[in-house]
Amino acid sequence: MPNRQYFTAVEGSTQSESISNFCGGFPLMPARSELPICGLCGEQQTFFFQVRLNAKTAWRDDSLAVFQCTECADEQHFIPPMLEGRLAGAQVTADFLHSYQRNFRVLPFSSHDDLVLRSDSKERIRFSNWQLTDKASASTTPSFIGGTPEWLQENEAPGGVAGGGVFEFLFQIGAGAEFGLLDSAPGQITLGLDGKPKRSTRKSYQLFLGNQVFFFGAALNSQPLDVYVITQRD
Repeated sequence: MPNRQYFTAVEGSTQSESISNFCGGFPLMPARSELPICGLCGEQQTFFFQVRLNAKTAWRDDSLAVFQCTECADEQHFIPPMLEGRLAGAQVTADFLHSYQRNFRVLPFSSHDDLVLRSDSKERIRFSNWQLTDKASASTTPSFIGGTPEWLQENEAPGGVAGGGVFEFLFQIGAGAEFGLLDSAPGQITLGLDGKPKRSTRKSYQLFLGNQVFFFGAALNSQPLDVYVITQRD
């Protein structure tokens, strides 16, 4: 697809402030930004990955750091809350965008800010440099930036922001993505067959149950507003 670049993990790499697309390790953020706290359990959310956005969108050269709580599990919040009614072409309200990130958070900031590796974040996921390539790996569901979404079901792209603003597709994380853990990291909290929380024995975390995740950025007059996240699975 034109303008599409695929994330390809480089194992064994060392984190530095010069790497702008990566998973695990520490987020590269402004020192003044607050690390997100889970709105369900009050624990610090786990940092999953960070992406520097496509220069051909209104979000050009901005970065998004993605967090999710791994210390609680609620069957109503396994995936981002969905809008009521038909999703394709939906007008998303500002109130929804400001309130739907409860146990996860997508933090936007300018890549030109004074960014530092936030060692005050709990390091749980093993660092991996995500290089951008023109070809997807044949062995994985593609994760990529730019171009158009690769839907598993019907097209559910939002139409715009109620009251003004349009959405642009930013990137997607492929279904089944696994985020490998450091040896010292606790397992992700899940729900057992009895419906009670328990700690997983998996050596990796999953974002939103391993669903395919689509990130759209809202913009008004070429200025970024907010991020809208939806998921799909086969």
